[in-house]
Amino acid sequence: MKKKCPNSFFFSGGGLSAAFYVGIYKKMSEVWSYEALFKAKYLGNYAGAMMSFLILSEKKYQDMDKLYLTFLKDIEKTGIFGNVSNYINDVLNSILVNEDDYKKYNYRLYIGLTEFPLKYKIIYEWKSNQELIDTIHASMHIPFYSTHTKKINNKIYIHGAVWHDYQFFNDDTITISQWNKLADINLNNILNYNDKFFNLKKENYSKLFDLGYQKCEEFLNKEDVIIKKNYEYSALNGAFYITVTILFWILRYIQELIILIT
Repeated sequence: MKKKCPNSFFFSGGGLSAAFYVGIYKKMSEVWSYEALFKAKYLGNYAGAMMSFLILSEKKYQDMDKLYLTFLKDIEKTGIFGNVSNYINDVLNSILVNEDDYKKYNYRLYIGLTEFPLKYKIIYEWKSNQELIDTIHASMHIPFYSTHTKKINNKIYIHGAVWHDYQFFNDDTITISQWNKLADINLNNILNYNDKFFNLKKENYSKLFDLGYQKCEEFLNKEDVIIKKNYEYSALNGAFYITVTILFWILRYIQELIILIT
């Protein structure tokens, strides 16, 4: 059992299966404490950016559980395409209510984005609540699926995990991903893509939540040793990520063009 709470965590992307992360968070809070987890620093891409933000906002797993289930209920009524950004924006604005709230996230929250064409960019300092909000939206941006299109320092960014879905601060960082087998805790080859990304039913949420709790428990019950971190892509994976990233950029600039002419 890893008795001491690490000082850093990484949450990768994952879309609708972020329930997996909430289950992990519940187990971590039982093993360590919310107080210890709130003192750590977090790096996140896409859904992992939102997860990291909520932890540093001192939300407990029950708060996230409520937010997620409310999201599923709303999406069931409105449909998911084009509506995700609105829900995320409502959550962010409900937390960042004071003018200088962004300051407590500086140098504690690290958000991964993809910069044109194939550059992984990490942002960890902001000058306003809106700048922080725009950064989280940018990390979660899938062209047309997402409707929040504000630039950051006059630059366009896309989905943080599309080009780089595995990262860490140091060997002590606990890395968490829904598909990358290099991560300490992952869902690799357990669920199909439909259940990870498109299944909006509450039963699927519960399944993912329980898997997160279980996988975290399995990892924490291993011998307390430092796991050497490494980063590697096979040639096939590299080609896949390049193709998807280029496609995202094409769609993102088409989206930007439509915004300019309408």
